[in-house]
Amino acid sequence: SIVKIRAGNWEVISDAPVMFLRPESQRALPMPESGGDLSLLWQAVNIPKDCQVLVVAWLCECLRLDTPFPVLELIGEQGSAKSTTQTALRKLIDPNACDLRAAPKTVEDVYVSAGVNWLVSYENISHLSAPMQDAFCVLATGGGHAKRKLYSDADETVITVKRPVVTNGISVAITAQDLVDRAITIDTPTITERMEMPDLWRDFEQHHGKILGALLDVMASALQYLPETHLPKVDRPRLAEFARFGMAVAKAMHQPPELFMRQFSARRQESIA
Repeated sequence: SIVKIRAGNWEVISDAPVMFLRPESQRALPMPESGGDLSLLWQAVNIPKDCQVLVVAWLCECLRLDTPFPVLELIGEQGSAKSTTQTALRKLIDPNACDLRAAPKTVEDVYVSAGVNWLVSYENISHLSAPMQDAFCVLATGGGHAKRKLYSDADETVITVKRPVVTNGISVAITAQDLVDRAITIDTPTITERMEMPDLWRDFEQHHGKILGALLDVMASALQYLPETHLPKVDRPRLAEFARFGMAVAKAMHQPPELFMRQFSARRQESIA
């Protein structure tokens, strides 16, 4: 079964109009429940309230194919549930046998991982080299990586991909201006009340279908609102497509579109600073 999303509605169908590839590490999604409850997501992730519309917009944007993807960076002190939050966000839309990967050693590793994963997810990032940040930029907007084919002097192998990227770390690792313009950096707040991990993941798995269904409801409504949504003429960001879509997502969540722009602009200014 697959989910087909249109402007205004979504449905689960069994006759897919295109061929899908399921890599060995990919895991199945639960059956989404229409009219679910998105508020259940905030019980599993440590996202400040003034960034929640922004994160929902990022999740919905991960499901679109024809626009650049913003890179999501989660930062916070030790014990602020960065990795747990990142795991839950990935499990929601792209569950994997290894939801979080260690920092890539080479640029080639990034492209190979992107070739067999939809959501490229790295944890405990303390530093990103200039070539690595360039690779993340290429992933976000779409591009390719070429290398010499093994046992050949004249042939080459090309990996062409466009993927959403999420990372976490104690301090900001995204520093290259091109990548900063394509990134959303969110501080995970200090946790005052902790929940035991088995209980947290049991609750998440129990409510996964409801959360996914609620996200799809928002996505379908946002696509319906998108044609009538317009960005302000002044201060249009580099991620203009995402900003306009985010305003539609806010409206789909029964929030004013200006709320998304305030959250988005605040994170941009902090990242630049």
